[in-house]
Amino acid sequence: MSRIRNAGIASALILLSMASLGGCGPALRMADEPMVREEQAEVLLRRGDRPGAAAIYMRMAERAQSPQREQLQLRAVELTLTPGTLQQARQYLNRVDDQTLDREGTARKALLASRLALLEGQPAAALTRLPPQTEGLSHPLALAIEQTRFDAQVAGGQGLASIEQRIQLERLQPTRDAIDANRRQVWEALRKVDAAELALWSLQASSALSRGWIDLAYVANSTPPKLALLEDRLTAWRARYPNHPAYPEYVTTLRSQWQDYQRFPRHIAVLLPLSGRFADVGNAILEGMLGAYYIETEPGSRPMLNVYDAGESVQDGLAAYRRALADGAGTIVGPLDKTQLAYIAAEPQTDVAVLGLNTADEIGPPPPQFYQFGLSPEDESRRVAELAATEGYFGAVVLAPEGEWGLRLARSFRERFEMLGGQVLAIEYFDGQAADHGAPISRALQLNESRNRHRQLQSTIGRELQFEPRRRPDADFVFVAASPRQARLLLPQLRFHHATDLPVLATSHVYTGLPDARADADLDGLVFCDMPWLLDGVNPRPELKRQIEPLLSRSSRQLPRLVALGMDAYQMIPMLPRLDQNPVERLSGLTGRLGLDDHSRVHRELACARFVRGVPRVLQNREALAEPVKDDPL
Repeated sequence: MSRIRNAGIASALILLSMASLGGCGPALRMADEPMVREEQAEVLLRRGDRPGAAAIYMRMAERAQSPQREQLQLRAVELTLTPGTLQQARQYLNRVDDQTLDREGTARKALLASRLALLEGQPAAALTRLPPQTEGLSHPLALAIEQTRFDAQVAGGQGLASIEQRIQLERLQPTRDAIDANRRQVWEALRKVDAAELALWSLQASSALSRGWIDLAYVANSTPPKLALLEDRLTAWRARYPNHPAYPEYVTTLRSQWQDYQRFPRHIAVLLPLSGRFADVGNAILEGMLGAYYIETEPGSRPMLNVYDAGESVQDGLAAYRRALADGAGTIVGPLDKTQLAYIAAEPQTDVAVLGLNTADEIGPPPPQFYQFGLSPEDESRRVAELAATEGYFGAVVLAPEGEWGLRLARSFRERFEMLGGQVLAIEYFDGQAADHGAPISRALQLNESRNRHRQLQSTIGRELQFEPRRRPDADFVFVAASPRQARLLLPQLRFHHATDLPVLATSHVYTGLPDARADADLDGLVFCDMPWLLDGVNPRPELKRQIEPLLSRSSRQLPRLVALGMDAYQMIPMLPRLDQNPVERLSGLTGRLGLDDHSRVHRELACARFVRGVPRVLQNREALAEPVKDDPL
């Protein structure tokens, strides 16, 4: 399962390195092109409109001569190498004429082709498209090629060999500066690897030197932003590796970073619905924030925390926001309502950071210091698509409930899965209130066609034939978007309708978040992805869960994901500037491994589990999704 998370990391790395690659060639200005064109592109880029900026560069290329034309085209490709604009990137890349490129331009185009393949979930193809040698290329380009080579190796399961090779290169470096540079490359590469993958690498490492680097990166990538916890883990690491070359420089750097994570603004305002229909939701998030505030923050360093009722209406949300500003808030967390968020984003800009607790598509490029952090169901369906694509599945059947929620999840799953080269064979919507889902299942699996063929054959030969319907042969798995109740009805009916051999994948919505082996017995075999807070074995703070659960109200205990959202929102506050400046930086949170995208939205890398005897069991590294479920002996 770690491969999925690495693929997500690789995507972040690609977006990060494109900014530095933009300067690999000569200046992109032409004598016959108005200067305002490039300035317009850069304005759009600062606003976060990468496709718009890329389109301007392509229009500029139409009037340019070689080699400036190709440089402009390649710049446009760089800007569209994002998960949502890969088709545009491919079209732009195909328009670059190989015959007019010099060696630097040829290598740059090959690099972009490799990144495109990596974003499409094809690490083997990404490796083959990279130049085998980088001698003679400019330093930024050579560095980007080698970094992409490493990203592809990690995504393809070859990352450990690459890291160990880099570590061994230290003894060949001619100067102290070269040794330091090699160590930085090792460290930066390891910081981009998921903690679960690092744990596996530690077991497989061929030397204590490699294991020391890997274990220190594991400490960095798995430790929440709590300085005392970091100190405990660093002390244990130091005892195991007393003479390791990572000490003291990299240990000192980690201490400095974790100290920064404790520097909260003096005044935090929290905007949540504490009355009306969503009061229980708002209260669960608030209890999570207060738990982190009192348990995680030392009394002498706690900021002032003011809580405002954001109500339900736009007017209530705006009024709470303006009161928080007037009261001197340094950071505002909330509100939860998408429409309130959109109106706040349109307010006159201030120097106060806002961490909204939802994501609103209508906001577009956000204003400075405006962040969005929600438990987006579309993010989860895209993760499931990546999981299936990494497993090598091609044909998907989708079952989703009727209504806007089901439409959104089915659409986001389809877009991502087909972008990664898969095919959605059928989407069937079921009545979420009904108990019998036989009709949509039969349609999705084409069982009716099998029955029709049987009837036609009987009619042709004129006698009764023994018959068992056969499902469509081109389906590799079923993606289910459903609530716990709906999933408990769907799974037995899928088995009844001849789909016992099909893996079933789902988002976290099939699981209440509270273990119930009896109620979830019918979900055995189903694989879903969820936040670490709810899954034994991957929760980074099990002791924190034991501390806070007895303190929660009854209603909040029934909403554990929202409690975790509140805790993570509080922990993220001092990290927002750092995450904003470094897209590769990650917080090992309770709701997932957290990072910011280029629209200042928080994205979560989730853990995946399979129901076994009614209880979620975290999937181990490289565990097959289609592994048959066997009853464990009592």
